[in-house]
Amino acid sequence: MNETQKKILKSAITLFSTVGFFDTSMKDIANNAKIAVGTIYLYYKSKEELLGGIYKYSSAIVLKRIKLKLKKVSDPLEMLRIIVTESIDLSLKNLDVFMILFVDHKKMAIKNENNSTFNNINEYIKLGKSILIKGKEDGIFDFPDHENFFSGIMGFWSSIILRAVLTPSKLTNKQIKEETLNLFENTIIKGIRCNK
Repeated sequence: MNETQKKILKSAITLFSTVGFFDTSMKDIANNAKIAVGTIYLYYKSKEELLGGIYKYSSAIVLKRIKLKLKKVSDPLEMLRIIVTESIDLSLKNLDVFMILFVDHKKMAIKNENNSTFNNINEYIKLGKSILIKGKEDGIFDFPDHENFFSGIMGFWSSIILRAVLTPSKLTNKQIKEETLNLFENTIIKGIRCNK
């Protein structure tokens, strides 16, 4: 991705998160990025495609970071902690992107389920499921259904981040992360570990 594309994405993120996806025009994005509107169309044919670009770019970063850290460990418990910790950390550091993806991109996802934009999330889910399966096979985890269990874990941490965005408190992002990870350890991890 070149600098112009990054500039376009950053501008779109800013405007989508403050003005809203539906109330932001391509011209607004171009003006904010200080480029010609035609330049955006060299990279993205529509605002929806631009939203998909934000998703692809940010989810690729998350996936890359997670995979890099997972290479260093083989214990499924530690691997599960990594995937959740990295997801929470990057979401809290990029709340604007988190909200755009959670709200606007989710609306698009419902309409376009088979869109290739979602390859990264599918890979993320597959990675999480494989960690759970490995943990179950190794006798570390015990849970009834790996097909939906990882989606439940995703829902767990993302709902806490969403609450933090929608009902701002006096907690810092670091405190929110610590609180979320403590809840994760004391509920999810405690619940699925064998020999509790």
